[in-house]
Amino acid sequence: MGYYEKLLDLKKIRDLMLDDKSKILFDAKIDYMITRNREQFYNIIDALEKNWYCQELNEILARVDIKGIIIFGCGHDGKRTKKVLELCNYQPTYFCDSDISKVGSKVEGINVISAEELTEKYNDYLIVLGSEKYAEEMFHFLMEKRFPIEKILYSKYGMVLARRGKQYFDMFLPEDGEVFIDGGGYNGNTVSDFVEWSREEYKKVYVFEPIFDMSQVIKGRIEREKITGVELYNNALWNKKEDLLFVEAEAGSHIAEVGNSVVKGVTLDEIIKDEKVTYIKLDVEGSELKALEGAKNTIKKNKPRLAICIYHKPEDILELPLYILNLVPEYKFYIRHYCSCMWETVLYAVIPE
Repeated sequence: MGYYEKLLDLKKIRDLMLDDKSKILFDAKIDYMITRNREQFYNIIDALEKNWYCQELNEILARVDIKGIIIFGCGHDGKRTKKVLELCNYQPTYFCDSDISKVGSKVEGINVISAEELTEKYNDYLIVLGSEKYAEEMFHFLMEKRFPIEKILYSKYGMVLARRGKQYFDMFLPEDGEVFIDGGGYNGNTVSDFVEWSREEYKKVYVFEPIFDMSQVIKGRIEREKITGVELYNNALWNKKEDLLFVEAEAGSHIAEVGNSVVKGVTLDEIIKDEKVTYIKLDVEGSELKALEGAKNTIKKNKPRLAICIYHKPEDILELPLYILNLVPEYKFYIRHYCSCMWETVLYAVIPE
């Protein structure tokens, strides 16, 4: 396909966006696909989206009393951490840095203190580690100085992240007799959110989670929350039935040419058969296109609403909507973004009434 044809495809998809916010996010994703400039993307989402929160920070603040917040590290990551905290309506009190040349200066209007001063005078403050590269080193330094561990935010994501919205369930109202597909069940959050969104008035839920341990987490959650009408499959959604090599990680487990485990791939079409599906969600770590290919008959027949993650590969912003339109040309789109980093961009497809 030549450049002209690709430009026509780009315009075709953009013209099918149903609101201005979707068009802005579409343009931002296209720009990132070309430039790989994350900062430019961040600037757009910071200005566009509202009502951010940081779950990790909120959990700590619910347990401990603090006088203020100090960001450890005032480099690029530290500055981004400051922005994320401000998105969540928290204002850092100080930066801290091990680089003595920065101590005593101001970074973005905030005083920089030394690491030694931090541990000697500020153990009643919350310390947010503001460097993905040096977070472990910073944490060990604070532990050696016997800084209160309950007042250290060492994000499991590497960097502190903010989130917003009710991902997958803030664009559509529930229909009668929902049959929901949760592709990439992870820890069961989406199932619980679906049940709440549908007001517990649904027909059935199919959950697909390829990691066995996580499928057991989902199973336990379903039992604890007494969620009914769920079929749980310890499989990866794919475009044919076959064994797949899989890389397991705490977050971002994915299919790969070289993996540390084997999972069984299945197609949605072979599982669903004649069930009338109303809503499909896919967050399958880069395998969204393969999963859509394996659901083509279901989608063509039922024309369900779709919520498809488009952040795993830069080209997803074009390839996934084009494939969806190839199946059902009547679809139109929304795009929403739910995280302060590059993650959690969702393409919604619907046939407007």
